[in-house]
Amino acid sequence: MQILTHSLLVGAGGFAGALARYWLAGFIAARSGGNFPWGILAVNVIGSFLMALLLAYLPEKFGPSETVRLLVSVGFMGSFTTFSTFSVDSYGLLTGGEPGRAILNIGLNVVLGLLAVWAAFAIARPA
Repeated sequence: MQILTHSLLVGAGGFAGALARYWLAGFIAARSGGNFPWGILAVNVIGSFLMALLLAYLPEKFGPSETVRLLVSVGFMGSFTTFSTFSVDSYGLLTGGEPGRAILNIGLNVVLGLLAVWAAFAIARPA
């Protein structure tokens, strides 16, 4: 029974995270043109920030909760963040004759994602 409950939590969170990713990435992509995957970059940076913030904040606020971890961290955030899409976009830029844009995409996702994680921990656990 516990595996079913856990699966439903992950699935519900994943459903919501996938919709949030689809809407946010599409919203940004529609406004930025099609020359660069800005929507996926935004989702990756926001997702990195939120995941770190949640990992730092939720256990302190609610204690170690398997329910919250499965619903929010594994389900929602696992579905919201889009590293696999980022990889496919980068590969497409590389094989599409745009190595400069591919390197820019890779660099921005990695550097801004790490900065977002640092910022989230700085906010959640100030010195």
